[in-house]
Amino acid sequence: MRRFKLVLSLLVAAGMVSIVSAQSIYPPDVTDFVLVAYQLSAAEEADFSTSDGIRSPFWNAWDVCTDKLDYQYCDPSCCAGGTVPMVGPLDAQLTVYAAYGQTGVYLYLKVEDDSWVDYQVVVNNQYGDYSQWANDAVDMYFDNQPSSAIYAAYDAGTALGVGTKTPSTRQYLLRFGGSTPPTAMYINEFNPAYLSDNTLAAFNLTPHTFDEAAATLGIKNEIVGQSSGNTRVQEWVIPWSQVGSPGLASVPSLGTMTAINFGYNDVDVGMTSGVKALRVHRGGDPGGACIETCDPINQPNWQNIQYGPTLEAATSGCTWTMDGVINKMSRNNLRSSQIVKSEYFTLNGRRLDVKNGVLGVARNTVVINRTVSAGGIVHSALVVK
Repeated sequence: MRRFKLVLSLLVAAGMVSIVSAQSIYPPDVTDFVLVAYQLSAAEEADFSTSDGIRSPFWNAWDVCTDKLDYQYCDPSCCAGGTVPMVGPLDAQLTVYAAYGQTGVYLYLKVEDDSWVDYQVVVNNQYGDYSQWANDAVDMYFDNQPSSAIYAAYDAGTALGVGTKTPSTRQYLLRFGGSTPPTAMYINEFNPAYLSDNTLAAFNLTPHTFDEAAATLGIKNEIVGQSSGNTRVQEWVIPWSQVGSPGLASVPSLGTMTAINFGYNDVDVGMTSGVKALRVHRGGDPGGACIETCDPINQPNWQNIQYGPTLEAATSGCTWTMDGVINKMSRNNLRSSQIVKSEYFTLNGRRLDVKNGVLGVARNTVVINRTVSAGGIVHSALVVK
């Protein structure tokens, strides 16, 4: 019976590419369960480079009107999955932007880490030979179907039983903790030879050099800021044929959603076992354990990427209302207001990071505060004192 269910799961996953339906476009999702990707023009796609040492210029358009995944601090809602707890808001931070075009999906992944560690084979850790995971590395999953279809298959008993991975799940991992770039990235995907196996052995982790990945798979990436500072960036382009396994046949229609999960694995100087992990809310990642009946609301381990409007349309006329200064709230008032997120931007839309409660700008500088609550989004002008 189990083998029949697994075969059915394979057939469903293989056919899902053609039946994924478009949905209405989401605005930026402050809960970070949907990441809107913006469509690039041919000229913008041509600006992507893996050899210039700087981020592609189209990412400069990301501002208060575009969506992003933003793990700018670590609390229990975004630290599931690791065996070692994060320590304070500066331990590790992750920001993800997404775009797409005729070539595929473009990703901008910025990590701020207070302790970069050169590649090491961490001994006595739960990963055994899979020590690539026990290093400073971006770790991301793609599927060719939306998360709703994945959870439905799991609840129907047709899933693999390897967390909520499916035969169409593909995982990418790229470490960048060292002072020089790595020589290879890793791809982890289902091996049909293990059709009746419910363990992680059903997935094979394979190294690919950057040149090989670009030449044979069309996957291109670049690491910016490898040699100095706390901030490092990975830029990727993943062709449609590699978004899941099998991938998508062509550019998806406007509003289509496919499942994703982004994370960052973190080790610090002195750690000899285990790993810290930034993951989507409390659900960990798709390879982790799942409760008997997956609960995509309270125990999610998949997000979705949604293929949205053009970048030009999303950023055109991007303005905010100067509606006065927000008074500092008491803790009780703050709790009752159901504020989800508060962010700060310069007048030209550049995002400002808050570290230890301090904005890195001079006194008397005017900034924009975006406060997101259950009642909506408010933009206000503030003067930094």
